[in-house]
Amino acid sequence: YLRERIYLRYRGGVWQPLKPDRELGASPGEASRGVYALGDAQGTAAAAVWRMEVIAPAYLAAFCMPGSAVSLTCGGAPPLAEANGSVAPSERLPERYDLRVAPQKLIESAYPLPKGGEDPAYLEIPDALVPDVSNWVARCSGLAAATSVRMAVQPVEEYFGKQFVYRLGVRLKSSPDPLVDFMTRREGSCTHFASATALMFRSCGVPSRVVSGYVCS
Repeated sequence: YLRERIYLRYRGGVWQPLKPDRELGASPGEASRGVYALGDAQGTAAAAVWRMEVIAPAYLAAFCMPGSAVSLTCGGAPPLAEANGSVAPSERLPERYDLRVAPQKLIESAYPLPKGGEDPAYLEIPDALVPDVSNWVARCSGLAAATSVRMAVQPVEEYFGKQFVYRLGVRLKSSPDPLVDFMTRREGSCTHFASATALMFRSCGVPSRVVSGYVCS
């Protein structure tokens, strides 16, 4: 899974992306080569190097990379980063860039582990949606009683998997909110499922965010 942008605040039917605003630090002694540190590089001698080629830059606002990347190599001005993990070009996205990716066993030191419990934005629900989200949680059997993140995931997966339909191109009513229409019609695309899930988790006290990106193989 390649993460691109991160969203924390939901307003007026739209998630607002976080904007990287600080220069990403160069790896020690490698600033001249355009190598920038992401995660903990210790013990990553066997790390793989991925060459990423950007075919359609107009569709991207940030670098796409897995959470287990430990360094980014690219030309041009230093890229910009923010604390939740988005990395964007300070000018324009290069045509290609390299990622040094750690073995799967180092996923716990992924760049960077989100600190959702420390940021109140991870629990925000628009005031107008609080009653609706509470009703969604009530209809999702087992979610309200979950005492851990792992326990919260299963009832949501079962609820959406059995009672909803994945469908592209669904036009949802903007009023009172697209997610209200989605939860009523029970059909929509990945954005709608992710958005509703994040707000339902937040209603249960589980810090959550929405991440855009791509799955590749």
